[in-house]
Amino acid sequence: PQGENYRVILMKRDLQEVLSSQAKMLSRLGKAVSAGDHDLSSILQTHFDAVLKACERHGIPVAVIDFGDVIRDPRPVADRLSQFLGSGLNTERMVNVVDQTLHRERSDGGR
Repeated sequence: PQGENYRVILMKRDLQEVLSSQAKMLSRLGKAVSAGDHDLSSILQTHFDAVLKACERHGIPVAVIDFGDVIRDPRPVADRLSQFLGSGLNTERMVNVVDQTLHRERSDGGR
């Protein structure tokens, strides 16, 4: 709605990691992936770009956060988000809840 003060945080992740994770999950559930990786990657990227452009078109501030950055070194990301949202966040707590073991699908070979 107009007249509200919005801020949007978008998490960007390597799409091959997302697709690999999704394929493994569907396999565990005994389901097939309906679209090819290229098609799905294109759909996801197009959606991400459309959301970003819509926010820009409406003057909504956006912070794009890289998933890999959060996993590798969460402190600068937490500090950036705190600044983006107007400070006052418990950045120490934010940093401490990042669980690197949940990053199982890596396009960088596990580094």
